[in-house]
Amino acid sequence: MKHFILTMAFGLLSFCVRADTTNVTLHIGAVSAARQPMTIGGVPTNSVTFLCEVTLDNQTQTPLTVTGLYTAFDGMRLVVLDASDKELARCGHADAFSTIKTQSFTLPTGQTTKTLTFPFCFVPKTAQAVRVKLEGNLPGSSFSESITSNILTVEMRK
Repeated sequence: MKHFILTMAFGLLSFCVRADTTNVTLHIGAVSAARQPMTIGGVPTNSVTFLCEVTLDNQTQTPLTVTGLYTAFDGMRLVVLDASDKELARCGHADAFSTIKTQSFTLPTGQTTKTLTFPFCFVPKTAQAVRVKLEGNLPGSSFSESITSNILTVEMRK
């Protein structure tokens, strides 16, 4: 019985330490969306550009070194949902340049806020308001878990 209690106590202590040392959160503070009609190969598209103010809160005990093209946020994807949470689009702000050499970026402990642009999101023309969230990871860092933000509703501008 002593062995069982000691094992349970050690397991609980390990879980508590892990929870305290790997806590990274993502929050969208503001978002805007504007339709950018364009033609690709003679075919009209329903392209939308999203601007998101994003805060990543690194509550780990150390800064995280992240690999990306332009920012530490390059591992994030914008997920566009309709009112019933059906996925309409998923896009990244660095997707078009994925063959360019990556760089290292340091995310200090605490909050880092950045405005991210997500161009070329193909959202149905009938969608007047959508819900958005960010999902992703921090490539190259010691933090290997997925991160998902809050969800915000945004009206489409023409």
